[in-house]
Amino acid sequence: MEYSNFDLSFAGGLLLFIVLSAAAVFFSYWTYKETIPPVSKFRRRFLATLRSLALILLWFILLEPVLQLTRHEEERPIVGVLIDASESMTIRDQGFDRKSSLQAILSSETIKQLESQNDVRFFSFGDDVREIERQNLDSIQWSESLTDIASALQRLKQKMIGKNFASVILLTDGQYNIGSNPVTEAGLMGVPVFTVGFGSPVEPKDIVVSQVLTNEIAYLNSKIPVDVTIASFGFKGKRLTVNILHDNKIIKTQMIEAGDDGSVITVPFELEADAEGLQKYAVSVAPLSGELTDKNNTKSFFVKILKNKMNVLLVSGDPGSDHSFLYQTLVVDPNMDVNALIEKKDGTFIQTGEQQNNEPDCFIFNNSFVEVHRERVR
Repeated sequence: MEYSNFDLSFAGGLLLFIVLSAAAVFFSYWTYKETIPPVSKFRRRFLATLRSLALILLWFILLEPVLQLTRHEEERPIVGVLIDASESMTIRDQGFDRKSSLQAILSSETIKQLESQNDVRFFSFGDDVREIERQNLDSIQWSESLTDIASALQRLKQKMIGKNFASVILLTDGQYNIGSNPVTEAGLMGVPVFTVGFGSPVEPKDIVVSQVLTNEIAYLNSKIPVDVTIASFGFKGKRLTVNILHDNKIIKTQMIEAGDDGSVITVPFELEADAEGLQKYAVSVAPLSGELTDKNNTKSFFVKILKNKMNVLLVSGDPGSDHSFLYQTLVVDPNMDVNALIEKKDGTFIQTGEQQNNEPDCFIFNNSFVEVHRERVR
């Protein structure tokens, strides 16, 4: 950063300031040409100089000076390199290793020459975007199961707001299984997007379990709705077997027919919540012959299954209207099992209503119970 230029201006113009300053000097020296009583020549000049400076400062303030500084700062253009870190980049098609080819490009002289003239920044992406330092490019895991190219472009654009963003280099096999069409997003970038593609130009045959939608929480003995989204390429008209597994056992199966290349089919399932706790399920599509990879044929998901009812213990100090109202309000709730106790004068309790043998999850102490024990403490 450096200040290469500055400009001083006044409300009435620089010329007016010069004229008024000259007049102030002339007036000051004319005033002290002769003094009563007479003083030495040196003192007259000294006093005239002080008055001149005071009047010049007064004009300087009254004319509202503005000092404008021009800052010159050079910022190199930023080139964003988006690296597809999805599992599909580890595939070899017809002897062509996608990952090795991408790494060869990153270490090529072309990229090094680009770095000498630009600020090149590297980002890996799957379903999220992460910036990577140049020296850490070899640490990319290539394990992303979701690939959202459109979102990667959008998030890179957001990171570059207010910066000298010049262009994007997109290194990918072009296979995305989540998000919108990246071509649309590329057109909204505002900078050139240069794409380097990897893999065979012939669309590979593949089946992808792209999404599983279900409830994160369910109640015991209830139904769990599960919607499975499946995309297929190159298997139009083929029958696909879709399984739901729990504890590595198949519990549900459906047969569907694959559609056109890239078409998406949503398969609904309904599972039984028959075990309490955090349950792991998996969706699996049986692999077909000629499929590019079966690694994306399976997707796991978790559902936390809670007890169907909450066990509530209501404790009151007397069998009054408050106790009756609370008990009747709680007992009609289908999500609660209610035990009610009333304390007798001797400190023992009597059971009211239907007895539940479950251990309580929640205690409710009626005001009458609290007041009785407060009096006893006193």
